[in-house]
Amino acid sequence: MALIDVIYNIDEERRKQGLPNRSNNSSMNSRASLGKRTMTNAVLNLLGDLDQFLDLENDTESLKSARSQKSQKRYSQEVPRGPICPSPLDELHQIEEVTICEICQQAPAPVLQAVTSGHTLCLKYALRREEDPVDLKTLRTPNGASAVHIAAKRGDEDSMLELLYYEPRAAKLQDYRGASPTHVAAYNGQVATLKALLMYGGAVTQKSHDGAFPAHYSAAAGKLNCLKLLFEYGASANDRTTTGITPVYFAAQEGHLDCLSWLVREVNGDANIKSSDGMTPLHAAAQTGKLQCVHWLVTHGRTNVRSRTVDGATPMHFAAARGQLEVLEWLMNLLLTDGLERDDFGATPIHDAAEQGQLECLRVFASWGLDFTLKDDDGLTPLDLAKQREQTKCVKFIGSILSGKYRANQSNKGTFQSSKSVAKSIGVRSSIGKGKEKKFRWPWRK
Repeated sequence: MALIDVIYNIDEERRKQGLPNRSNNSSMNSRASLGKRTMTNAVLNLLGDLDQFLDLENDTESLKSARSQKSQKRYSQEVPRGPICPSPLDELHQIEEVTICEICQQAPAPVLQAVTSGHTLCLKYALRREEDPVDLKTLRTPNGASAVHIAAKRGDEDSMLELLYYEPRAAKLQDYRGASPTHVAAYNGQVATLKALLMYGGAVTQKSHDGAFPAHYSAAAGKLNCLKLLFEYGASANDRTTTGITPVYFAAQEGHLDCLSWLVREVNGDANIKSSDGMTPLHAAAQTGKLQCVHWLVTHGRTNVRSRTVDGATPMHFAAARGQLEVLEWLMNLLLTDGLERDDFGATPIHDAAEQGQLECLRVFASWGLDFTLKDDDGLTPLDLAKQREQTKCVKFIGSILSGKYRANQSNKGTFQSSKSVAKSIGVRSSIGKGKEKKFRWPWRK
């Protein structure tokens, strides 16, 4: 209300009580105390609290109390608070007039639409509507993600703070995989939202359904900045999932050399910890063809290049079975023919390459003049395994070797591949074993 309106209302109040106009100085001076009381009454009437303060002697204090009570009433009406409202977020939250756009208003779930679209003002409006209170715990997308998960993935810090102000416990909500918003922010490299989550309710020790910590997600995605932030809040490089996998393992498997070296050198990550099936980070890097990580683990990570799984398989078995030529050739140059060790089933890497149809790997072994007539514990040769699995090309190639028709090119024998060359990822993330094939699938990928 404008000042001129306030003065007009005061004069009207004085006129009704038979008092002279404010312009009459002599009358006003002679009745100073009454005029003061009348002016205070008029202002209090504008605030809606006249009856409460009519008998107070200290008019100044009365005015302050009235304004404070009116302010509290207005704020409580316009801003419905969540069950818990910590003071740090309360200071960040600003009261302002907000509206909602047509797109968000017509959406089945305005809150989810506002967060997905990055409309922070629409989100404020949707959260404040008293006629339709929002339950962030039950409001989900078809894949189980909450609004906080969406904000964490997009890196929308403003929306994140609004959601945490409304419901701070939402920082620990889990999707259908058990991943919290902290996991999602760590995996997508959203440092700002990750820091907000860790400051206001998120935890580096929260596990997903498969036992993975946020550090596992960050290492698997190669987000070094997020990884460093998680360790500032107490993460550990040797935490294990339900299958015994560490962040070091994930960094090696996905070929993130910067994360791998930082975890081992800076935060005492152990590169020799085995998963539940006996695989080390070196096995994981070998089967996915991450040559740089294989080279670093052997030369700097103090990893045993002949380490074995529960089935007795070495990293060379995995490289041969998955067709990782660069890794296989590098290991052959390192170990020479001593690398052809047998697993617990008596099979050599040649057997695994033949069984899995890895023709180019067989060519590498042939160029070294290795024996293709070796039998496993079941009495089967690489040719027998190739026939059982109907690997036609491998059958023909091995047949040409055994018949003496194949002549290895000695100039290709032991060709060294530079450790700086980048291995080509084929997207296969599985381990091998006899009897059945053991597969590992990312829990957070469709």
